[in-house]
Amino acid sequence: IRKQQNQIEKISGCYPVLVVDELRLSQRNALIQSDFAFVVPNHQIYIPNMIMNLTEKDVVKKEYDSYFSVQAQVLFIYMLLNRVKETNARQLSNQLPLSVATINRALNELVDRELIYTVGNNTRKAYKSIAKKLFWEKGKEFLFNPVSRVYYVKNRPYEFLMSNELALTRLSWSLNYSTMSYYAASNKEIAEMEASNFIDRYNLFDDSFYTIEQFKYDPKILSDSNYIDVISLFAQFKDHKDERIQMALDEIMGDVLNVEDNWD
Repeated sequence: IRKQQNQIEKISGCYPVLVVDELRLSQRNALIQSDFAFVVPNHQIYIPNMIMNLTEKDVVKKEYDSYFSVQAQVLFIYMLLNRVKETNARQLSNQLPLSVATINRALNELVDRELIYTVGNNTRKAYKSIAKKLFWEKGKEFLFNPVSRVYYVKNRPYEFLMSNELALTRLSWSLNYSTMSYYAASNKEIAEMEASNFIDRYNLFDDSFYTIEQFKYDPKILSDSNYIDVISLFAQFKDHKDERIQMALDEIMGDVLNVEDNWD
């Protein structure tokens, strides 16, 4: 290994790092004694010639734009809907179809956005949410519309969740008008649909079609009903100018989340 290391450094001018799935204790100690850099993904990292200031959080914050990353939005929604006050990456990975590494990145983003904070040490580190009302008020500003693309189909998609205006009119008492039929689907569900199911709505002579919204995340992992979760629904309409829409949003957010009630 040392000979290969020297060859790589000589040819590339770069310092090689050994990446392995697992290491025995004796192997790990031998590598450390030899100052050989190595990484065991999700477990251990040893790079003796690298200098990193882990306290400069402002540098990390600048990497985020004005909206959540996809994984951070999923985590924010999940924590709010399930009233999660304290958790860790391992617990969340057992509850969501996301890897521990992905969840750790999302948790770090929520920390940098000052929505959660860490407690404990590295071996028993946990994440605690700020007060529920503040968690919602600060976090909702980072929500993005989860729809990445829209499709149209002739047959009603019973396996998909209702979304957009269809979900809002069904969930709200204050909004009552005719609307198009909107349904949400994940990237995987769209890919599995037969090409013959899709139509060009502009070639139709009537409005007898259904709108499929392709979400940037799987909407089913956040909902236990026939509708998309109310936070994703809020994200679809948060910048809508219609006062009736905003009244309906206030209604469903108050009824379902009880945002006035603090969890501290």
